[in-house]
Amino acid sequence: MMEGTEEQGDEGHGHGHGQGGCCGGYGHGHGGCGGHGHGGCEDKPAPDASQEQTQRQAPGPGTDLDAAEVAEVADPVVELEAQVSRLKEDQLRLLAEMENVRKRAARDVESERKYGLERFVEAFLPVKDSLDLGAAAADKATDIETLKEGGRLTSKMFEEAFARLGIETLDPQGSRFDPAFHQAIGMQESAETEPNTVVVVVQKGYLLHKRLLRPALVMVAKAPG
Repeated sequence: MMEGTEEQGDEGHGHGHGQGGCCGGYGHGHGGCGGHGHGGCEDKPAPDASQEQTQRQAPGPGTDLDAAEVAEVADPVVELEAQVSRLKEDQLRLLAEMENVRKRAARDVESERKYGLERFVEAFLPVKDSLDLGAAAADKATDIETLKEGGRLTSKMFEEAFARLGIETLDPQGSRFDPAFHQAIGMQESAETEPNTVVVVVQKGYLLHKRLLRPALVMVAKAPG
């Protein structure tokens, strides 16, 4: 009987030490984890998952931008560079066109300077031919009327040449004096003619496309006395 009691005591003693070895045990072991030895086995609180994720995602002072952010920054720069390139091409094209226009204008001016009288010359070549024929005929002519007819023909050809060039003849004989187209060189008394009327045309005037080229020189009538 005594032996069995001693075994139970030993078992109980061992139980006490075993519990004391773990946190929150009994007997001697309680002091090891509960009292002064509490810091050795105390459970620590688990970190918050959201805080851990925030700390993991937030870039530090030296963290590089990710690919998407770099693309967002680079895209406007690329677009601006493309716009600058297009503007430069447009500027070069415009300068080339302006240079071509300048060269064409210079050629046109030079051509006009050289050949501006071409229409005038073409209009009067037949008149020159008529004068040459008239001069040749005058050497052999025995009739003055033939020479007169040749002169009238040449004058008519002049009028036709003038018409081709847009030149009109001013012959204001008997018309009202007009200072815009006539130049009076004197007055002449006349009882038959109304005052301020052209009575003598000293020199005919001319218009070029309705613009005065030369005024007609005239004598103007005035009342007698």
